[in-house]
Amino acid sequence: MWAIILAGGASRRMGRPKADLVFGSGTLLERVVERMRAAAAEVVLVGDPIAAARLNLRAAEDWIPGAGPLAGLAGGLAVAPPWLHALVACDLPFLEPEIFARLADLGAGFAAVVPEVDGRRHPLCALYDRGCLAEARSCLDAGKRRMDDLLARLRVRTVAPFEVHPARLERVAINVNTPEEYQRALQTLAAEA
Repeated sequence: MWAIILAGGASRRMGRPKADLVFGSGTLLERVVERMRAAAAEVVLVGDPIAAARLNLRAAEDWIPGAGPLAGLAGGLAVAPPWLHALVACDLPFLEPEIFARLADLGAGFAAVVPEVDGRRHPLCALYDRGCLAEARSCLDAGKRRMDDLLARLRVRTVAPFEVHPARLERVAINVNTPEEYQRALQTLAAEA
């Protein structure tokens, strides 16, 4: 399994690049990279070639610049070999490498393996087969940019929390999109220290 980390978003709700936020002893991006290196044979960083070089990662670009996470997935899959790969956003500070191994175990024969927490799927913390690349490009060519547009075209294995470990899956799904979410994540980190 390779890990594809999306780091090219505009961070509008945060007001500054999320990847560069201080988190623990480094940045949010560095924490995500560290955790995904433990889960994957190779890590691809999409959308930030400077950070990719600094962190010694394989770099990829969005398939269509500015077209959102679906374009990032397409860019990452374009450089990946043909099997299931983890896709994560750079704003998931509590990723656990073991979760991705469990998702892979549950996803044999599926094009995508997507966890669901509180009735909501998390397509930016999921697994995708490289075979999804053609469908992702097709969606983008048709002007469809939502991850749900892609999922509607695929054979998807939705994973409920009880199939992994409810508390762990809920924790993994915590993302940092706003200053308030960032502060809560820092408080969670401090409470664990």
